[in-house]
Amino acid sequence: MTSNAKDRMLNFVSSAYGVAIRPDRFDDYLEAWDEWFDAIIDDAEAALTEVSPVIADALEHSDHLQTTMPGTALERILVPVVLLDAAGTVLALNSAATNLFSKEGLDGHRILSARTPILDAQSNSRHDVFRIGGGSQQRSFLAIETSVKAAVAAAYPAAQKALYLSLMDWSPTFAGELADRFNLTEAELRVARGLFEGRTAQEISGDVDRSLPTIRSHIKSLLQKTGTKRQVELVQFLSLLRQVLDVVPTAEDTQGGAGFEQIELNGPTGTLQVVRYGRGRPLLYFTTSSCPEETEGFRAALVTQGFAVTAPVRPGFRKSSLAGDDASDEMLDAWLDMLLAVSGPNPLVVGHREGGIIAARAVERLAARGETVAGLALLSTGAPVTALTQFDNTPASIRRSFVGAHVATPALRLGYQAARRLFHAGAVGQDHIIRFFHKDSPADRARLSDLAFYETTRDLLTFCFENTDQIVRDVALWGSDWSTTLKAARDAAPVLFVHGTAHVFHPIKDISALADTQGNLRLLALPDAGQMAIYEQPQAVAEALGAMT
Repeated sequence: MTSNAKDRMLNFVSSAYGVAIRPDRFDDYLEAWDEWFDAIIDDAEAALTEVSPVIADALEHSDHLQTTMPGTALERILVPVVLLDAAGTVLALNSAATNLFSKEGLDGHRILSARTPILDAQSNSRHDVFRIGGGSQQRSFLAIETSVKAAVAAAYPAAQKALYLSLMDWSPTFAGELADRFNLTEAELRVARGLFEGRTAQEISGDVDRSLPTIRSHIKSLLQKTGTKRQVELVQFLSLLRQVLDVVPTAEDTQGGAGFEQIELNGPTGTLQVVRYGRGRPLLYFTTSSCPEETEGFRAALVTQGFAVTAPVRPGFRKSSLAGDDASDEMLDAWLDMLLAVSGPNPLVVGHREGGIIAARAVERLAARGETVAGLALLSTGAPVTALTQFDNTPASIRRSFVGAHVATPALRLGYQAARRLFHAGAVGQDHIIRFFHKDSPADRARLSDLAFYETTRDLLTFCFENTDQIVRDVALWGSDWSTTLKAARDAAPVLFVHGTAHVFHPIKDISALADTQGNLRLLALPDAGQMAIYEQPQAVAEALGAMT
């Protein structure tokens, strides 16, 4: 090894320990890796083997810190929560809070700067309750201010208070739910609504034209029926119940248009959670480390085309059990028969990104057993990688990911560990990682100013960071030679590649070459679309899938 390569190796080793301890050194680590990798590219496997004990040690440190420094503690709080410092400045929002403000099209940091108390100072409550926003131009939110949980405080030492948020909108569905659950009278519902929307007992008295003692009697009855002891607890309870009803799909959501339901299949290796939506022709949909329900726009496009979609949550994510090491193989080995039974016969099999390879494997296995499928669609999957030299002229991050997944798994795992910890460290770290994952894709990077596109990226990363080890396996799969599987699949059913012309990770020219030389294989090129093509042009993708069946 040359002295230059040794110097770069020492820098890489130093950066590995640095990023294991401090995820904000994420960029330094990747830059050191790229510089060293360029110096040892001719014998990368041997050089990486030499430093693998060091990387494994750094990875062990990172694993330990991941469990002892709960940077994800804020994300484990399912309701919207905001952290404040001693001066009341916003430090961080969890994903639920970010989603809530984004859904309403509001600037969370700005709207949180003005909080109006909505309980009397004499309430002697351990919690403060505020109204945020409101007025003719924006929605109102309820904010319960509490102390910071110890696990969250460990990750955010400057945090002094936590605000738990919910929309203060009152709907007939919510009123009906309260009445049914707690046997509330119409008068009690009117009082509950007033408290929920931040009015005092005196204000409610004037609103409903009843005496103050009568209103207080109704409040006492509400406390008894809901099992709460104080008015602030009642308001907090109503707030949390409203939030739960807002995020759990109702019967109309799961049976109509683009809503979805989740079911659980019990099989030989545990539980497989499955997302289902739509009615009509069966479509079996595979993702890798990504949300199987996808975005509302993509779901709506598939439903409009008359598809009944069945999408498994891969083992190791959410409630799906992971018995082995590789979620892809386990899902096909243990669950393919059950998935086929749920989706229905002769499905269109579809896969997104690396999920396209899993979909192709499913078609290969079904064909070997004499089962028929309507076709195979590969969305942004790319052509099989027949040699790692295909990545020689790609951007550094792409070469690092694909080559690293094959010959430097611990190093790539360490990078994803750091990315996850940085992503969960707060809004600034989250934004850094979102932009990092698009930095080498000009088409996708240009779209980050689109709030919906930005939120989609964030949601996908939130999901995939549940299992960083599996991401590394998925990247290795995406950079593998699966041409034999593709041949078996196209011998059994028509194959459609859907690919953006600006896709950087897998150039469209490789797929075009396949389509020109192989039968039973077509390509739909989406102009100017990058890695996130199905979110940019969902209707075009759905129409192409509809045409296959």
